[in-house]
Amino acid sequence: MGKIYKGQSISKGVAEGIALVTKQRLNYTFTEVATGKLLQGGSDVYGEIAKDKIMVIPSMVANIDMWKLYWCWKEGTAPKAIVAIEADDYIIAGTNLSGIPCVHRLNVDPTKEIKTGQRVKVDGDKGTVEVVD
Repeated sequence: MGKIYKGQSISKGVAEGIALVTKQRLNYTFTEVATGKLLQGGSDVYGEIAKDKIMVIPSMVANIDMWKLYWCWKEGTAPKAIVAIEADDYIIAGTNLSGIPCVHRLNVDPTKEIKTGQRVKVDGDKGTVEVVD
């Protein structure tokens, strides 16, 4: 068993996958729905594919289109789960609408403790995030 961090559940469900970590606020509006490719200019995850990843983010940019996350989910290109330092209304609405597990307000800064490429399990039912390896 790996390190387990406790946080607050935003949306229910359990997902496990590979982490994609950004230290910058993410604007999901600039995401290609057909592929899940992140196209936010100047982002440290520009060009990365969010599909099937565990997105680890500080927060979303306030003008995120919550529907974009939903459309990606409908297309099968959304992340498996989102871990945020602080979830805003757009993350809360988008993840609940899409059924994407989300946890925030962990007892650590997830953008510092979790590294891109690590396997992570997000439990939105319990409000926990586990670094599996």
